[in-house]
Amino acid sequence: PKRVAVIGLGVIGMELGQALHRLGVDVIGIGRGTISGISDPKLNDYTVKKFSEEMNIDMSGVDEMSEENGALLIKTLNGSYKVDKVLLSVGRSPNVKNMGIEFLTDKLDRGIPKFNERTFQLIDAPNVFIVGDANGIAPILHESADEGAIAGYFSVNGTEECFERRVPMGVAFSSPNIAFVGKRYSELKDEGIEFEVGEVSYEGQGRAIVMLKEKGMLRVYGSKKDHKILGAEMLAPSGEHMAHLLAWAIGAKMTVENVLSLPFYHPVVEEGLRTALRDLMSKISDERHPLELARCFDLKTNNC
Repeated sequence: PKRVAVIGLGVIGMELGQALHRLGVDVIGIGRGTISGISDPKLNDYTVKKFSEEMNIDMSGVDEMSEENGALLIKTLNGSYKVDKVLLSVGRSPNVKNMGIEFLTDKLDRGIPKFNERTFQLIDAPNVFIVGDANGIAPILHESADEGAIAGYFSVNGTEECFERRVPMGVAFSSPNIAFVGKRYSELKDEGIEFEVGEVSYEGQGRAIVMLKEKGMLRVYGSKKDHKILGAEMLAPSGEHMAHLLAWAIGAKMTVENVLSLPFYHPVVEEGLRTALRDLMSKISDERHPLELARCFDLKTNNC
């Protein structure tokens, strides 16, 4: 089709909407509130602005839809658009209807049986496990694989053990990538955690210039109490890789100082991450050492 409306600017909407636009389709992306689950207000405003420079974005939501002369007329609070097709990407629900679950339990939450989120056993039927897309927790492949493995293990070995979930992470494979890792901005606010934000812009960052991808912002969150890295949200070139690095650091319970003592090659996009961490460090500590290198020994005493 020549004209497409993408309704819902989550991960799928942004990925396919941008791809269709770059293939020459006239795309209008219609969302409400945030793009791809970004919860950081400053980052969301920046992301909407940057994608609006490339394609048509309307964040006021769909108000009305009708057919007009063989086309679809979509009205939003901010405008109206005629398109040939609509790509509806407003989320999905677990498909657990018509399975007879009501014969196992009457404890249902939006059609999903209540279950133990550590063992994935139904509350009323512990010999039945519900995992992956079916339980609606994190409908993405690597999370579903872990849940399936845990359920399989418990079904054979019993549930005396407990397994930690991996550090949460999400990536939209748009260009630049949109990604989050660890705790999002909104979670930290809701939980009342005292944190600071370190920020870097990829407009003017060395490797981003060389790659002709001089666009992006990374915001990393750190604890004011113990300096541990808590999470991050970003629109960034190679953001998928930086999200992994941060997930490993968070999983290892590393502090900002720990990560800054690690090597950063030049020129790489990870240097931008270091800039954000330096910015964060300046806000959570007044005692930053002028060198970020780990100390090996005291030259005066020759002690390690």
